Amino acid sequence: MIRRVRVALKHSNPTYDEEEKSSLMPSLLGAPNNRYRLFFLILCFIFLYFWNRREQTYGDEIRRRDEKLEAVQREHDSVLEKLRVIWLHKKKIESDAKQQKADLDKFQSKFKLKESEIYGYRTKNKECLTELSSCQKESKGEKDEKPNQETAEKLKIEISGLKKKVGEMEEKMKEMENDSNSMAAILKDELKQCEAKIRQLTGRDESKEVDDEELLDDGSVTGGGGNPNKNRLDKTRLEVSRSTVIT
Repeated sequence: MIRRVRVALKHSNPTYDEEEKSSLMPSLLGAPNNRYRLFFLILCFIFLYFWNRREQTYGDEIRRRDEKLEAVQREHDSVLEKLRVIWLHKKKIESDAKQQKADLDKFQSKFKLKESEIYGYRTKNKECLTELSSCQKESKGEKDEKPNQETAEKLKIEISGLKKKVGEMEEKMKEMENDSNSMAAILKDELKQCEAKIRQLTGRDESKEVDDEELLDDGSVTGGGGNPNKNRLDKTRLEVSRSTVIT
């Protein structure tokens, strides 16, 4: 547009000689149409100048806005990627928490089952010790009666079974120590209480074990001088005391 204005101005200002200038000057200055044209051309030039400057300013502003928009778009994409990573991490944590809760519930169910088994073993042990004490009282009060071999054998089998169960529980307790120290401590306390009650019921300790063995050996050597039922009961009591010392 500026070039067009310049060309128009160039063509609107032809060159004249001195004589032509002198002859045309009064008519040019005096003609109102020529003055209006010149004024209009000047206004067009000014308008086009400011229009071009305005277009350049707007172009720079649009370019800066486009750069800002691209930066915002890149930031938006990076934030979306971070949110996606956070969401995946959250899902993984939730799945791990559910798995740990399921494992904990399974472990607690096993622990309750073992507690019930231990309670049953302790109850059975108490019953066996009660039968053993009653048998001892009967053997002391009735020395002349025939020995009750079936009762002694039954008690011996039950005591051996209880010792085996206690050994199995100790092995299970050692295996469960790797999973939970607190659970192992509880089982150990219960076993200690059971052993203490066995000691209280039998009235035996580790210091009397050697005397019992010597008495049993003397009875077995002398033969017919002693009571066989009493010897079997003493052997049973010795096995119980040994089991308490070993545990």
